[in-house]
Amino acid sequence: MLKKRMAMGILAGLLACSFIAGCGGGDKGTSEPPKPKPIAADLKDLPNKDIKAGGRTFKLFALKNNSKVRLENSYGKGMKLAVVGRDMIYANVKDRLVQMQWDKDGLRMLDNNVDALSGNAKISSDGTRGIFYNNKRMRLNYFDSETKRIEEAQGRFNNLVVIPKGNADKALIWMNQGDMRKVELRNGYRVGKDLGTVRKESRSRDADDKDKINIPQSVVADRNGDFYVGGNARIGTQDVGLVSVYDFNGKQKRVIGKEKREDSKAMHNLTDIALTDEYLVVSDSSVDNQQLFIYRKSTGMLLDTVSYKDLTDNKEVDSNIWVNLSNMPDNRVLLSLSRGRKNVDDEFFILQL
Repeated sequence: MLKKRMAMGILAGLLACSFIAGCGGGDKGTSEPPKPKPIAADLKDLPNKDIKAGGRTFKLFALKNNSKVRLENSYGKGMKLAVVGRDMIYANVKDRLVQMQWDKDGLRMLDNNVDALSGNAKISSDGTRGIFYNNKRMRLNYFDSETKRIEEAQGRFNNLVVIPKGNADKALIWMNQGDMRKVELRNGYRVGKDLGTVRKESRSRDADDKDKINIPQSVVADRNGDFYVGGNARIGTQDVGLVSVYDFNGKQKRVIGKEKREDSKAMHNLTDIALTDEYLVVSDSSVDNQQLFIYRKSTGMLLDTVSYKDLTDNKEVDSNIWVNLSNMPDNRVLLSLSRGRKNVDDEFFILQL
């Protein structure tokens, strides 16, 4: 009987060990950090470097600016870049909608004047086919990359971002300071039925609302239907950058960023935002920051920051640097780095996250 009990005790101990790594009480710190993803075929011929962030290593690929594009975004506005499909890039250049294409040889100009834009117009992609923008007559238009046709999306001024959930037949529209509303899209581009307000303008929000952004600089939606509103907020006497996250129905999920400017993790002047499946990327082009903030989407926690100087091989000190961002397929983010000087072309990069 005693032998039987001893045997059962030994068996129980062995079973317990099977649930503990090495039967030694867990992780002893020997695990290695995640390795970079293998380089995809369409990126392998591009110059690249490692970007370290939060114990991870990401790849940054440089695109040669054969188009000689200069965004000249001296006011640091967001949504100046947009990507359609895998390789079609659009930009607002001096209030002109410009169409380019990228490959292993860099950026190639296709059309340097698709249409005239309203001043500081925001542009956004439907992801697969075309671009939304406000033309010089202050009308919301849609340019179809395949047919080359320009269609009127709405007979008035409005910014628009497609919500890429399900059939992608819903979108967000807003003016610079008005309510943000959800609408139906007809035929893929035409603004249809108004489905109601999903984010109130700043003056209409309750005092205890954590979303203190005055004017959205950049708005992006993901495939889950969540949308991210990036901008700057005046809190007390200080300006800080924040990102407010809402679900498909307009319920606020979280606000990302620090409200105290002196906090070492605070954003000072948010320029643009972009999303991958796992990360939120924010560019802060303030003179005293000039860096990317990389957050985990699921929690809003900061993974790390990356200095603009680590992006470029041009280490010349320049206080007037800004970075614009755009979503790309395959968990990539397109970056343009501008110096605002007439004799210096912008630099373009693809960040693989």
